[in-house]
Amino acid sequence: MIELAKRTGVFRHIPVPMGKRLLDVGCGAGWFLRISKKLGASSKAWSRANTPPDSHGNRACVYFTGRWSHTFEQAPGATQFDIITANHVVEHVPEPVETLRAIKRLLAPGGFAWIAVPNASYPICGALKGLWHITDLPYHLMQFTPLSMAEAGRGNDFDITVVLLPVDFSSLCCAKNA
Repeated sequence: MIELAKRTGVFRHIPVPMGKRLLDVGCGAGWFLRISKKLGASSKAWSRANTPPDSHGNRACVYFTGRWSHTFEQAPGATQFDIITANHVVEHVPEPVETLRAIKRLLAPGGFAWIAVPNASYPICGALKGLWHITDLPYHLMQFTPLSMAEAGRGNDFDITVVLLPVDFSSLCCAKNA
């Protein structure tokens, strides 16, 4: 995986983060963080946890309980990142617009945010009439279409470019250059 990222210059849909300050929001077990560090990023990760951090086995990640937007607000004023990723996180938060606003605040000038959410306008979502995984409450609190994701960004003066992943078109991934 590392060699492929070095060869192609891309890792998980973003430019290889060599020498960049990277924040992975919702880091889970920290896989993306560990690979990014091996690719030369100065990485940090924050994840919401309902279980003690030790059970995740990832000491590189800062775990917290509560709202994302509150956690971001507690970051020191000078804290900024060149790249922020939130891979399938925003649909799980009760305050997606505030979360996007907080992500934008943490982006350095010229920074790049990659935000992936399930695409509620994916044809199979309609065909399954509420049985698709994104309708799984209480885990998926929000559903996004390309239009609603762009609108959530506009509400924060955050110009989001919507990109449908060619792998399966079921993930709506949004990128922003600040």
